[in-house]
This record gives sequence, C-alpha cells and structure tokens, in this order.
Amino acid sequence: MSEEMLEAAAEAEENPGSNAVALNLALDGASRDPRLSEAIASFLARQESLLAKQSHHLDEQTRRIGLGLIDQRLTMALKILTVIVGVVLACGVATTVWKATEARGLVVDAFSAPPDFAQRGIGGDVVAEDVMGKLVTIRSFAMDHSYSISNDVTKDGGDIKVEIPETGVSITEAWRLLRGWLGHERHVAGSLREFGDGKIVLTATVDGEEIVSLSGVPADLASLEENAAEQIFGRFDPVNQINYLAATGRTVRACAAAAAYVQIAQTMLERSDAYSLWSYTTAFATGDLDLAIDRTRVAIDIDPNLAVAHIQLMRFERIEGRDESVLAEALKVLSLKDADQPLAHQGRGFANMRMQSAGLIGKLTGDFTAASEWECAHQCSLAQQRIYQSHFAALRHDVAAARMLIRQALAAGLKSESDFAEAQYWIAAETGDWVAAAADAKRAAAADRNGSGDMNPRYIAATQATRYTPLQALALVRLGDFAAAHAAIDKTSGDCYDCVRARGAIDALQKNWGGAAYWFSDAVKQAPSIPFAYFDWGRMLLAKGDFDGAIGKFADANRKGPHFADPLEMWGEALIAKNRSDLALAKFAQANQYAPNWGRLHLKWGEALSYTGNHVEATAQFSRAAKLELSASDKATVSAWIKWHG
Repeated sequence: MSEEMLEAAAEAEENPGSNAVALNLALDGASRDPRLSEAIASFLARQESLLAKQSHHLDEQTRRIGLGLIDQRLTMALKILTVIVGVVLACGVATTVWKATEARGLVVDAFSAPPDFAQRGIGGDVVAEDVMGKLVTIRSFAMDHSYSISNDVTKDGGDIKVEIPETGVSITEAWRLLRGWLGHERHVAGSLREFGDGKIVLTATVDGEEIVSLSGVPADLASLEENAAEQIFGRFDPVNQINYLAATGRTVRACAAAAAYVQIAQTMLERSDAYSLWSYTTAFATGDLDLAIDRTRVAIDIDPNLAVAHIQLMRFERIEGRDESVLAEALKVLSLKDADQPLAHQGRGFANMRMQSAGLIGKLTGDFTAASEWECAHQCSLAQQRIYQSHFAALRHDVAAARMLIRQALAAGLKSESDFAEAQYWIAAETGDWVAAAADAKRAAAADRNGSGDMNPRYIAATQATRYTPLQALALVRLGDFAAAHAAIDKTSGDCYDCVRARGAIDALQKNWGGAAYWFSDAVKQAPSIPFAYFDWGRMLLAKGDFDGAIGKFADANRKGPHFADPLEMWGEALIAKNRSDLALAKFAQANQYAPNWGRLHLKWGEALSYTGNHVEATAQFSRAAKLELSASDKATVSAWIKWHG
C-alpha cells in the first residue's frame, strides 16, 4: 500500500493537477507512513516555489501590459494634442490672414523734415502725429453727423519688439507686410521743408500720389496741417468728407463735393447714395427744396432699398409740411433690411435710421411716449435729447416732467436757444399762459434764424414757415389778436399740414364754423393717416354743440392714433355733454393709459364719476387733479369740489 502511495505522489509531482485522485490518495496515506510524510513535505515545498515563480511571471506580464496601455494612451494623447495645436495654429493663421484682408483704414507713415526742424520741435515725427490727430478728430466729428462708419486712422509702426526666429523680422514688420499684401489700407506720407523767405511747405501724399502742397510761415503750421488733413480725409472717405463739411457750416463746399462724388460713384448703391448726399447739400446750399427732392427721388429710383434716401425725403417733406408723405417714408424705412444697405451704413447707421423713423411715426400718430425728435437720432447730445423729451412730455400733458427735463437739459449744457424756447412754448400752451407762449414762439424763430450758419436763406425761411409760424399764429389767436394770427398764417403754403390746421383753429376760435370745417376737411384730405386734424375738427364740433359729430371725429382720430390721449379725453367730455357719463368713464380710463399726469383728464373723470353717483372715487380723481397742472378755470372747479365735498 505504501508503494502505491509513493508512486501516486511521484506521479502528482511530475504532472501536477493531472491526477487529483492520486494526490489525494498520497496525502491520505501520509498520516500513517513517516516516509510518505517527508516526501509530501518536499513535494509541497517544490510546488510552493513553482507557484511563486508563476505568480512573479504573471505579475511581470501584467505590469508590462499596463505599461503598454499607458504608452498607447500617451501616444494617442500626443497625437490628439498635435492635431489640436495644428488646428489652433491654422485658425490663428487664417484669422490673421482674414484680418489682413479686412484692413481698410488710413495709415499715417513717417513724414520727413530737415534735421534743424526737429531742434525747433517740429520734426517729421511731430508733423505726422499732428496730421494723424487732426484726421482722427475730423473722422470722429464726421461720424457724429453721419450714418456712415468711416475706417480707422492709425499710425504705422508699433512698439512690439518680438523677433521671428532666424529671420530678423519683427512681428510688427511681418504684420505690416501682410496687411500691405492682402489688405486695402491706404498710406499717407509727406514732408515738411523750408522754401525760402522764412516760409515752409507741407506736402502730403496718399498711396504715393501727391494730393496737397501748402505753404506758409512756421506760425501757420497748425492751420496747414488742418487743411492737409481735411484734403487727405476727402480722398480717403469722400462720403464722410461731405457730411463733415456740411456739419461744420461749409454747405457750398459740401454741395460741390457731393456733385463731384456723383461723377466717381461706381456701383448702383454708391450712385444712389451719392445722389442722396447731393440732395441734402443742395437744400442747405441753395435752399431749392424742389431740386433737392428731385435728386432724392433719383436716388430712390436707382435703388429703392437705400434707407438714407428715404430719410432725406422725410427731411424735405417735413420741411415742406407734407406730413402724410413723411409718415409713408418712415414706414418704408422700417420695411427695409440691413443687408441691403451700404456696408458703411450697416449696423449702427441703419439702426439709427430705424430708430429715427419709429420715433417720427410716434410723433405723427400722437404716441408721444414713443416719439422722438426725428432729426436727433445720431447727432444729439444728452442736453438735446432731454430738451426734445421735454417737448413730448408737455404734449402728453405732463408739465412737471417737462419742466424737470428742461432743467436736466440746461444742467447738461444745452446750447440751442431755439430748442429751449420751443420747449418753454409747449409748457406755456399747456398751462394756458398764451402771453408767454407767444413770446416763446417768437424767440424760438429768431434763435433758429440766427443759429443756422451759412445755410441758404430760402432753406431757413421754409423751416420757419412750417415749424414756428403755426405756433405763433395759435398763440396770437388765443390772445384774441385775430388779425395778427391771420397775417402770420396766411403767408404759409396751402399744402403745409400744420399750417392748414392752424387756419382751421383760428376760424374755430372765431366761431367761423364753416371756415373751420373747410380747413380741417382739407387737412384730413392731405394727411388721412394722421389723427390731429380729425381731433381738431371734433373739438370744433364739440364747441359748436354737435356732440354726435364730434364723437365721430374723435373716433376717427382714435383709429389713426390709438395711443393719442386727447381724442379719448374729449370723447369723454362729449359723452358727459350727452348725459352719458357712464360711457365717458371708459374713455377717461383709456386716455389715462397714455397721459396719466393730465390734470384736466382727472378733473373730467371726477365729474363723470360724480354724475354717476360715485362720490368716493370722484373725490379721489379731483384730489389727483389738484396735484397736477391746471388752467385757472379748472383750478377753480377742483377747489370748489374739494371744498364742498371735503
């Protein structure tokens, strides 16, 4: 039996795991035979050593496999990083190339000057800096008075000193070369030299072509630089040069420059824009509004989608007093697309045109919250914005806000006497102070005449007739001076909307009902889309005692100007007169949405509430009215109510 066990153990050692039964048999006999026990112990020791070697081998293989995986991952990550870096570099190169192709500004290169000039502080670098500074100022001023964006003016060179390895070329120089190769920049250079007899000569070139050579004494250098900068800017940006000349009061030169630009404009869009520029400079320089309008219509015929041409036509039709056409052009501008405008107008310029048009639509439809001064979209200072806002606050019957805005305008440095006087007029008219209103209208007209620079007198006279004469006439008739009112308004054109309305108002105050109806009917025919003549007509009929006729006209006015509070308030007054105060309440509530600080509105609202027996709410409305601006007669009515019911 022992021999069998020994043989089983030997077989298990030679072939571990091949005969588990034999191994178990050997182990079972070990407890009974010492020799077997020793043999099995030796066998187990050898097996333990073998397992240790196998385990070590397995650990080594596992470690090598892990290192291989890490190596593979690092290799993959490095490849991905290389791709990313390559993409970034490619994008950077592409962006740099794209920026170079988009370079379109004016670059002022170094000027030359004799060495002794530098000792006097007027070396070439100083002259170049001066010219560049004046160009920047001209460009900034032109853009403040233009819808067009002008390209930048910069100085060539820079202080970046990084060198591209193994080439000796600086990054600045490489960028300059790339812009010159791919871009569209124009370069200004020049020289300052002595001419003899103590005179100096300043010469400037654009892209190597001499465009200006000016001489004078050294004391004239600043003016020579200014003159040179203006001529350089004209070659660089002829559109904004025209705007610059017009804005600085040189209207005749601006008109000549616009006429010259018409001859060199190439694309259809440029030609359309050129005629638009020529139209407004024609108006300023010659006062011939008919010719200016004809040139604007040529611009629109060439390209109907050019927004600035419609803006110019708005300007001229407004001066002529043809408000229906003004409204139509404003609506047209809102229908146009930014992408169809010249590149220089896209973005800021076109947005300003849309804002200007939307504000004018508000003004013409009685939406005085949305209204803005139509000439103030892109060139008004904060002071001018506040003074125009004061106009519209007064037209919303918010006298307190109007006065506050005037104070803000003055605090912000208001310089326009005409705008200030007109703002005062609207406050005086709202409070019934017609003596002050007449004086303000006269003062506004005089200030406008004196502040018009070298604009043609015909242009100034046309503006005066449609903007200030109706205001003067209305103030005079309120003072009972019918002869003076007629003398003022009768000189105005028959197709001036506000002028015709003023004629009707004068006849209405004289109780010439037939004459008033004639003029209001004429105004409605001229401007069927505008609510003011309908309102005037309704107010006349209410004064005449034709309550139903008045309500019909107020309803017409409300349809044309749904945010215009005045027809709604007067509609409520007509309903009170018809003993339908219950219906009047809804009209007063509607009007309150658009003129919440109107004293008379709250007074009449309180009256309607009292007639319906609601004395609590009536008292609240009378109390509200007492805190707002009222005419003398309305103040007496409110005081009496509060005293009686208080």
